Amino acid sequence: MLRFCYLSVTDDANISFGVYLYWLRERDCSQSKERNEMYEVNVRWIGSQQYVAEGHEGRHAILLDIPEKSGGTDMGLHATELFLIAVGKCSAVDVVNILKKQRVDLKSLRAVVSGEITRDYPKHFEKIHVKFIVSGGGVTKEKVEKAVHLSHEKYCSVSLSLTEKCDLTTSVEVFP
Repeated sequence: MLRFCYLSVTDDANISFGVYLYWLRERDCSQSKERNEMYEVNVRWIGSQQYVAEGHEGRHAILLDIPEKSGGTDMGLHATELFLIAVGKCSAVDVVNILKKQRVDLKSLRAVVSGEITRDYPKHFEKIHVKFIVSGGGVTKEKVEKAVHLSHEKYCSVSLSLTEKCDLTTSVEVFP
């Protein structure tokens, strides 16, 4: 079954245009269980330097762009921001799940992710730092640090995909 969605985009001249996004609602999930889990996203150029990225079997989409200084309109996330978001979100999910298993009364968690890109080509992230700011009953710095360590060493597929070219560091702040 095909599903359609109309995405309206306005460029820097306030000219509206749209693009139809489509996807299959049902997919064949009969792959062998012995295979690795596969993911697929679609990135479509929609004009200027704007792109629509579709993920999660096409059920979600975001607008991507580049900065104005690089020829874009700066109306969407930049790819480098999206990469840092992926690192932060992946690890945050792990940390929340680990803390919940420890029966911590978690009130809030924020992952602030910063990255430093090399100046020379091929450009890549040379340093990424993830700062976790956590509050709740029973939350201790030691518990959060252990959860962060487990995430980055065992569970977070995004941070585990970083090469030795990138130094990934973390820090933790805990509030009652």
